[in-house]
Order: sequence, then structure tokens, then C-alpha cells
Amino acid sequence: MVPPGYRFVERPPDVGHGHPMLVFDAADRLDLPLTTFSREGLRRLSASSVRVYLYALLPFFTFLAGCALDAERSWNGDVETVRNTVADYLEDHLNCVIRRHRLGFELVSVTGRTRGNVGAFLALKLFYVVLCEVGCYTAENPLVDVTSRGLGDFDYDEFDDDADHPPRMPQISGVEPSRSHRLFTDSFFKLVGGDWTPQIIDDPTFPVAVVAGGRTLCGWGLREECVTRLLLETGGRIFEVTGLTLGDGRSRGLTREVTSASKGSHGRRVKFFRFSLETATLLRRYFDGQRRAHDRRRWTLAQHPRACDDNLVNANDVPLFLSARGTQLSAKS
Repeated sequence: MVPPGYRFVERPPDVGHGHPMLVFDAADRLDLPLTTFSREGLRRLSASSVRVYLYALLPFFTFLAGCALDAERSWNGDVETVRNTVADYLEDHLNCVIRRHRLGFELVSVTGRTRGNVGAFLALKLFYVVLCEVGCYTAENPLVDVTSRGLGDFDYDEFDDDADHPPRMPQISGVEPSRSHRLFTDSFFKLVGGDWTPQIIDDPTFPVAVVAGGRTLCGWGLREECVTRLLLETGGRIFEVTGLTLGDGRSRGLTREVTSASKGSHGRRVKFFRFSLETATLLRRYFDGQRRAHDRRRWTLAQHPRACDDNLVNANDVPLFLSARGTQLSAKS
């Protein structure tokens, strides 16, 4: 039998208290520190990010509840106690490998047995930021490595994770500045080797199954089928496919190839996709059918090249996929 654990519930719209989320322990008692964290976290992050962090943190507090008689494991002890507790949880429960860096902080590596979202769990640093601000934790943030603060003037791009220099926290942790500012993290636990590696699905029936499943969904149309087929046939990222324009197809002859931007190319067309004849046929049918219905000009695919030649429109400004509002389909959609 699985023991009860920490849980959270979101505030119903007809309740007037000021906490968007309430966190309860295994005995259904309100946990004030975690409830406070959820409220203050929503002032910094989106609601979905706060949920991700809570789902990652609550098993840790459930683990601590089972160690109530162990004074060496506590979230509100001194700095060393908290660090040792977090290290035990990372190794024993998430199956990470931890090694001490010569500068004093801990390097956290994921393994094939690692459970859960380690990057999100290390948002525990933000939990202590919040509790320090509201006075619920009076010691210095135990997940901050004060020795790393003096390294902030260096550029991380000059080093790698295996060098004697601190690596960055992953972007999902929510505790790092933008990737455009490649500075050292001051986190005491630094996740290394956490890059996502794509896994090849060696199943020739998989694309057929995905498209067949999509056709059973409400709202599935020719646009969705074209986007899905392009993703499956080209291996492109979602934003690369939804961001295609008529100009991308025109530059490759409006046949079975399109140019595309890439991750980090800042909109520059640095690669091209090639797709099947059947997908090309479906794209033309979509352009002259469903897409035309949402296009304010109501032009067909054949009319656009003539308009481009007459400088009436720039092909690079004509999205291949349109939303119901007539705007470019977004990756989020």
C-alpha cells in the first residue's frame, strides 16, 4: 500500500482567501511554508511552472515526513543539515550521482535509473529564496553556494561541465537568468549532463498511428494533419514547422522542399526540409481550402506568386499555417 503523502489543491473561484493553492501534509494539515511558496512563486512564475515545481517538491517533503525522528534530515535545520538531506534524497530516492567539486559545491548527474524531474526538484532553491524573504527560514539559503558569487564576471562559454568551473542550472529550474547571459550559477547543487537526448522510435507504424489517432480528435483538420506529417517526415521542431512561410517554399521551387529557421538561428533560414509527394499534395489542398477561408485576401496558392512578382506582398510575410483569427499558427497552439 502506497503511504499518503503531501498534496496540493487549487483555490476554487468562489473562495475568497488570498492563497491560489493550498498544500496539505499526509495528515491533511495545512502546510504553511509550502502554501506560502506557491503563493509567492506565482508572483515570479506562471501557474504551470509552479505546479511543475510542486509536483517535484512534494515527494521530498513526504520523504521528510517519514524521517520525522531523524534529526539529521530536515528542511528547516541549519545549512549543512539541509544540504545533507537534499543530497541523501537525490542519491537514495532520485538515483542521481553526486560528486563534490574541488570548489566545494556538489555536481549532480542523472543516470539511467534517475526518477523524476531533477531539474524541477532543484527549484528547491527558489523555495528557500521565498522562505528567507518572508522570515520562515532565518539561516542563509542552503542551496546557494556563496563561493560561486565571485565567479560571476566570467563567461561560462569559455568552459565546459568537465572543467574546474561551475556549470549552469538547466533552464527548467527557473532559477537562472536568460541563456543570453552566460554567467556561472550560484546554486550549491549543480545539474550536469542533463541535456535531453532524443530517442529514435524504431517503429514503421508509428506515423500512421499518430495520424490515425489525430483524426479521432475534435477539431482535427487538414492543417493539423499537414503539420503532423511535416513533423514526422522532416524531424523538424514544432516552432520550425509552424513558422514556415510561403517564401520558404518558393525559395525551393514550391515542390517538396522548404527552407526553415533553426534553433539559435534568430529567424535566418539555415536549413531545409524535404517531405513526401502526398504531404505536398495535402499542403496545396490546405492552402486553397481551409487556409484560404482564414486569409483576409482569400488568395489561392497560384495567386500568391503573381502578387509577389508585382510587389503586392512579400512571400516571407505570408504564413503557411494560419490560425482561425488569420494570424500565424503558433507552436503553443
